[in-house]
Amino acid sequence: MTKPVHITRASGKLTGRDACWQAIRELKVFSLLDLEAHTSDHKQLNEVNRRTARTYVIGLEAAGYLERTSKRLGGAIVWKLIRDVGVNTPRVNRQGEHVTSGESREQMWRTMRILSDFSWRDLVASASTEETPIEPNTAKDYITFLAKANYLIELSPANHGGGLARYKLLPAMNTGPKPPMIQRIKQVFDPNLNKVVWPKDGE
Repeated sequence: MTKPVHITRASGKLTGRDACWQAIRELKVFSLLDLEAHTSDHKQLNEVNRRTARTYVIGLEAAGYLERTSKRLGGAIVWKLIRDVGVNTPRVNRQGEHVTSGESREQMWRTMRILSDFSWRDLVASASTEETPIEPNTAKDYITFLAKANYLIELSPANHGGGLARYKLLPAMNTGPKPPMIQRIKQVFDPNLNKVVWPKDGE
């Protein structure tokens, strides 16, 4: 039996759609009630979480990731996962349209894991795509927070001659394919570890 994935905004837990997608990949075939039961204790779920799950499932169906089956559980609709694209959460709206929010972070993290060292300018050049260009400030902010969280080591500082600071991803902090998230409260959450890595308790 798989361990439930908790949907909550508390520190150290997966949130919203990431938790839904992880649960869907584990269940394969499910109703909304199955999804709720798998993601958290019913008593702890709030209306925001239920709406998130329902809206996301509808969007995934419209986008072709899920299909409805003929099976019914107590009259409830049952869906089947038919397009598993891996650990990175598909980003779709209710209509099934692809949205780019979060893709820049995925592209930067993927690039950091490939490059031996980089500056923010290298990150912009290597991680940008035609569909999702990386803005300089986006790259700078991501580097800043990952450096604070000790994912990156500064190999050389910026200098007055125009040289940019260069960084390297520490092998021990290459935690997996999912990009660390900079949350709104300015903390770094790693979905590969399913925990807040910066600031740590007591900092």
